[in-house]
Amino acid sequence: MKSIIKYWNTEKNGLTLTIGTFNDKICYLGLQNDEITTWFDNHKFILEHQPSLLPSEITQLLDDFFAKKPLQLTLDNFYLTGSEFQKKVWNELIKIKAGETITYSDLAQKINHPTAARAVASAVGKNPILLLIPCHRVIGKNNNLYKFRSGGEIKKQLLNFENNN
Repeated sequence: MKSIIKYWNTEKNGLTLTIGTFNDKICYLGLQNDEITTWFDNHKFILEHQPSLLPSEITQLLDDFFAKKPLQLTLDNFYLTGSEFQKKVWNELIKIKAGETITYSDLAQKINHPTAARAVASAVGKNPILLLIPCHRVIGKNNNLYKFRSGGEIKKQLLNFENNN
């Protein structure tokens, strides 16, 4: 039996967002260039678009993000499928505050895998919950923005937004 992921499309701060939930926990947050159907293609889920408004707690969370309020989140706030290594990386991402950035190699150091910068980059790229698990705050050495699944311009826009008071 397939499980149902409910999802909504909404506009926030000039961005088109798609938010997916499973068992009332966010399992996906993508931006305009992402495709939820592709993301869950390899999983055993049925996608069910919700024409209603977003649940109020998700709306509040997004409002707080765009108001640059500190978010008190842990991985327990989300429904995540991924390896223990990926979850370790994602857990460290949550700790990066708005306006801060970290390199892939520094992130590898923080999770006690100092030689695993490439594996860390792979885990960052597989983060299903953009913005709230802030993979856009990870950069390469010499401030290289590298890849971002929603595109380099969006990553740059998000970092500029977070750095402006």
